[in-house]
Amino acid sequence: SDDHAHETSLLADCYYRLAQFCYDGLEKQPLGETLNHERHLITSLLASMQFGSKPARQLFPVLLQLPNLQDGTLHRCFIDASGLVPEWMFLRWIPQLLSYVDFYQESFLESVLLRLAASYPMALYYPAKFAHGECTKRFPERTMGSFACRLLRQLEFPRLDRFVQELSQIVVPCMKVSNIASDLTRKLSAGSELTGEQYRTTVLESMKEAFPESGVGVGREHEKLIPFKSEWKKLLNFDPERQIADIWKFIEHIRREMEKLVPRHSTLELRRYSPWLAEYHFNDREEMLELPGQYNVDHKPNVVNHVKIVKVHNQLEMFKTLRKPLRVQINGSNGKSYDFLVKYGEDLRQDQRIQQLLGTISNQ
Repeated sequence: SDDHAHETSLLADCYYRLAQFCYDGLEKQPLGETLNHERHLITSLLASMQFGSKPARQLFPVLLQLPNLQDGTLHRCFIDASGLVPEWMFLRWIPQLLSYVDFYQESFLESVLLRLAASYPMALYYPAKFAHGECTKRFPERTMGSFACRLLRQLEFPRLDRFVQELSQIVVPCMKVSNIASDLTRKLSAGSELTGEQYRTTVLESMKEAFPESGVGVGREHEKLIPFKSEWKKLLNFDPERQIADIWKFIEHIRREMEKLVPRHSTLELRRYSPWLAEYHFNDREEMLELPGQYNVDHKPNVVNHVKIVKVHNQLEMFKTLRKPLRVQINGSNGKSYDFLVKYGEDLRQDQRIQQLLGTISNQ
């Protein structure tokens, strides 16, 4: 009824005003004496979200930075209060939520993220897989915590895994190798005291990333670079303690050779990079893959009406900028085509957060 909606709106506004009061008051509190203000900020802001406040949703990320939440003191307070908030209200802040998650231990964000994974798995799939991959790169020897295992189990979609794996093949191969060679130079510069074994491990790991294993399903453009694998292996003949200048010189030689292989034409053929993607076509018997980017909304999404991926166009367009990104066109289940830009070797999370900020400002 109208009366109920009015009362709900009043409650949301009252709780938001209280949250704003607590937030403003934090600056006036002596260091180490902010616990009560932080507790009331958490409970009032999340209550305001529960009753539908849009300004409260926009202010949510400040909670994640509170000292007493980060040190564990207010974990239970956050868990109890956030459990009453509809999970869709956290959708736009998934990158921020994941930035506070350690995949090797339990997290106060477990309940929120598991609820998101259950209700909107496609919204969480890409950022969670990326965050987990970055974590395992930094600490390959550590064992994943039970929370991370539960979360990733809810995000198991074999066909989507394959689709994403194949998307990573949409890259100009020589540019990929050149970028990895530059990364190797930076790693060696940062760790100039590498032992012979550490150097060998670093070179072999870079080689594994740079060159595909030959076999069924590898695009022809990627196969062209396999002979250069033996050239990369020559790096193992150098002594990192006495020949570091020669190593850098040889890596630069590899980069120059790669630059000679950049395609001259801007129009490329998808099947030469990923035969699997070129043949992909959705049918009702298969797992439906959602088109990315459909959860950046400030209302409860209707997942049933989300556009599914039907087919990927065989024609790619290469841009002549530094990274040589490729534009790929995807046909959606609504009969429309969508353009995506695939860029290799660049972390776009900062760009994403700038877009979030601009979106928040424009919605004020």
